[in-house]
Amino acid sequence: MVRDMGEGIYQIRGMLVVSYLLVNSKGVTLIDCGFIGHFYHIESALKMANRDWSDVQAILLTHGHLDHTLNLSRIRQKTQAPIYAHPLEKKHIAGTYPYQGFSLICGMLEWMGRLILGYQPVPADQTLTDYQELDLFDGIRVYRLPGHTEGHCGFYSLKSDILFTGDLFATGKLRRGLPWFWLNSCPKKFRYSINKVLELNPVGVLSNHCDLGSENEQMEVFARKFN
Repeated sequence: MVRDMGEGIYQIRGMLVVSYLLVNSKGVTLIDCGFIGHFYHIESALKMANRDWSDVQAILLTHGHLDHTLNLSRIRQKTQAPIYAHPLEKKHIAGTYPYQGFSLICGMLEWMGRLILGYQPVPADQTLTDYQELDLFDGIRVYRLPGHTEGHCGFYSLKSDILFTGDLFATGKLRRGLPWFWLNSCPKKFRYSINKVLELNPVGVLSNHCDLGSENEQMEVFARKFN
């Protein structure tokens, strides 16, 4: 399902995960590549926005888990767009991250998923750094938000005052708050990231695992949960 959320933001809801298409007169920015079947949902979003694969000028990865990268190779082939990710996500994207403790469960599920679904890793060719500003969608500022993974990043739209928070938290039916404990590589760092978002205090946030609430409603949930 694709939702036109206004201001050039398209929410792409697929199996297990949500991604976002950001559209302005200069081109299209894709935040995360989704999971099974998500490629076709992204294609539908492009058509809704009267754009094509050739208009995609950047692929931003919040992190390297399989439900965010499964379609990365195919989308890269269609768009030739540069892939942006934090360097600490390199092993996640490659499928070689050394999971430990409870997160070994996550690692096993990812290993099986890559094997069954024929995952083809594509290394990022552009490095993200904390507070970096990207000349995309009238200005995007990178916020490193570790906890789920070490190099997990959010993307703040300077124009819209909306922070795309990746997997920092969820507002779905099954989860309302932090990701399940066995999905997180460095959970002790969640408080740092939560405080970072609260300090920014954007008008809205949009998660990669969320209900149909608006960006303002999701920010209200975040503030109530973590203040």
